[in-house]
Amino acid sequence: MAPFCWVKFSDMSPEMQLDALSVALEGHQKFDSEMNLARHIKTRFDRKYRRFWHCTVGRDFGSYVSHVGKRFIYFHVDQYAILLFKSKSESRKESTNPIERVHHSGQT
Repeated sequence: MAPFCWVKFSDMSPEMQLDALSVALEGHQKFDSEMNLARHIKTRFDRKYRRFWHCTVGRDFGSYVSHVGKRFIYFHVDQYAILLFKSKSESRKESTNPIERVHHSGQT
C-alpha cells in the first residue's frame, strides 16, 4: 500500500512542496528511523536549495520556529509528521527573503 501524504501548512511554491513530498516519500521507503529520514530530507534540500535547512520527523512533537519566507512546510507521510524549513545564515546573507514568521505546530 502506498504511503498516505498530506500538507498541513506550507508557504512554499507548489513545485518546492512537491519536491519535499517526493524526497520524504523516497526516504520513507529507504529508512527505518525518524533520524535517518530527517537527515535524508535535510541533506537533499541543502544540496538542491542551498543551506541552511532544518528537518524534524516524529509522531508527537511541538515546535516554534523562525524561518526564511517561502521556505516552510509542515506535512505528514503516514504516521510521521515532518517539519522542514530554512533559516538564515548568520555569517552571510544567504537569501533576499526576510525571516517572515514564527510557526507553532501542535501535536501530530
